[in-house]
Amino acid sequence: MATIPTLEQIRSRERFSQTSREEIDREAADDESKSNSQSSLWSTIRGYILNINYRYTVSDNHIMLFEWDMHDLWYLFVQTAKITNADDPAQDRLVDQLLYAREMGTIRRRTTGTDEEAITSDGLRIWTDLPYLAEDMREVWEKSMDMSPNHRHNFAAFTARLPALGVCDTGLSLCALWLLREALETPRQLTRPENGDKVSVADMLPACVAWFKYCSHKLLTLAVNNHSFAEVDLHLSAPGELARNANIEQAGFSVSRWLFWRQRFKDISRCEDEQVAKEGRRGFDSMINSGREMGYKIAGESKYWAKVENALEEELKRSGKNNVSSEDIVIDLDWTE
Repeated sequence: MATIPTLEQIRSRERFSQTSREEIDREAADDESKSNSQSSLWSTIRGYILNINYRYTVSDNHIMLFEWDMHDLWYLFVQTAKITNADDPAQDRLVDQLLYAREMGTIRRRTTGTDEEAITSDGLRIWTDLPYLAEDMREVWEKSMDMSPNHRHNFAAFTARLPALGVCDTGLSLCALWLLREALETPRQLTRPENGDKVSVADMLPACVAWFKYCSHKLLTLAVNNHSFAEVDLHLSAPGELARNANIEQAGFSVSRWLFWRQRFKDISRCEDEQVAKEGRRGFDSMINSGREMGYKIAGESKYWAKVENALEEELKRSGKNNVSSEDIVIDLDWTE
């Protein structure tokens, strides 16, 4: 049985963690400044994973020291995600590293004669349970008001990809609830005024759209199932003021809340700022397709698509073309009403 680390060992590990994170920050800043926007941080992640794996198998160090390793590893993932373009295939490569780690299964001390499994003080298995990943990422999201809009967008795309693939899906979906509440359910200015320092809806909108672009089907399934969370998570899952004013009181996911977000995207699509309006339309389009693709009957969708198909048929007759697309017709988002 591994002995509990001494106070000096703990302090030494804390100093090592701080130094490691400072180095990660410097490398991230350096990578982001490069013209090709290709981060080299991702390539160190697998080596970090294998290093943790090897050290556990050959040492008798207490599990507490490996818990620090997990937090530092997730920090490396977060910093890499923030500087990796939301739509770049490198984001998928980053997700692959997490899937690789999870599929390694639970580490054992195979060379020390104990065959002891790597189970944290919380009863989580390294790597099977990816311990502390969801908690650490939720903590980052709760502090994300200090992020730049670009970093927030990139980080949202990475976070959304994970539950879409079944990685800590319910735990990470709380990150979506937090973001959507802050952006769509909380009173704030639509666009940031000149010289303003408060985060606006427009600042957060690309991150919201990323969630529906990469994870809309998972989020809709949670909504249809009225997925709720523990009372301790109410600070993340409770609806915001605007949603409560619309008589949405249930915390967690629900179809009524889903429809509220869709309505908010539709309202934003009418913004005078063309770029903000485009983001609102992207969010609406991502949501309006989800129910039909999943076979769920979501209010307004069947009426909307019936009118779209009717407009397409009329345009086909009028134009004499062999085929037409949605780009050839004017679509009224109020067709959902």
